[in-house]
Amino acid sequence: MKEKAIEILTQQNTDAAIEYLKQQEDPPAVAEAFNAVMRHAYWEMHNLDSTVTLAKEGIAYASAKAKEVEEKEQVADLNSLVKALSYNLASFTWPGWDEEWIKVIPQEYLKLGLDAAQTNLHLAIELERGDLSISRAYWMLAAQQIAHRDYEGARANFTQAIEYAEKTDAHSDVLLSHGFTQVVNLLKNPEDEDAKSGLEAIKSELVNLEHGEMLTQQMDDALRVFG
Repeated sequence: MKEKAIEILTQQNTDAAIEYLKQQEDPPAVAEAFNAVMRHAYWEMHNLDSTVTLAKEGIAYASAKAKEVEEKEQVADLNSLVKALSYNLASFTWPGWDEEWIKVIPQEYLKLGLDAAQTNLHLAIELERGDLSISRAYWMLAAQQIAHRDYEGARANFTQAIEYAEKTDAHSDVLLSHGFTQVVNLLKNPEDEDAKSGLEAIKSELVNLEHGEMLTQQMDDALRVFG
């Protein structure tokens, strides 16, 4: 199903791929295919419009089917896929990654991204996905709030991300959220010397961990993009 939908997407258009998916049976498999195809649109095709449209349609489809089916396992599967689609939509509409192929993210997409981050957090808690998943959901919401210049909301949610990450052994997640708290402080006041030194100390510790260089780059990118 996924491969056929991708073929239709690349050879025809987004609407044709969506129509094909909606005609298929097995709602959880269809929702999973929506997620795979929207990721293909983003990572392989570099088409943000197609990505957002597929995400919106996938979320609407999975949400509606979750209310229709009776089997508890299918309901849980569909809600999990709503969460996955929402997380990806929030991530793919965040300017802070500074993807070279994306020139401007429209305001409409930014609003969709913020709403999707809120949905992702709600479902992470409702579905009891665990402390690390909840931590990362708070991080994603806080990141979206930076894009909307809601610095107080972002700081509060990065703090929540830290609290949940500290319950796990994901030290890099703890440091990343601490670092982004300092990023928020610097966005509010670029001359904040305590925030500057605090950020550098966090980066020097984080860079020695697995994926540390990539994570420190995320903070530098966010300062450049939003500063």
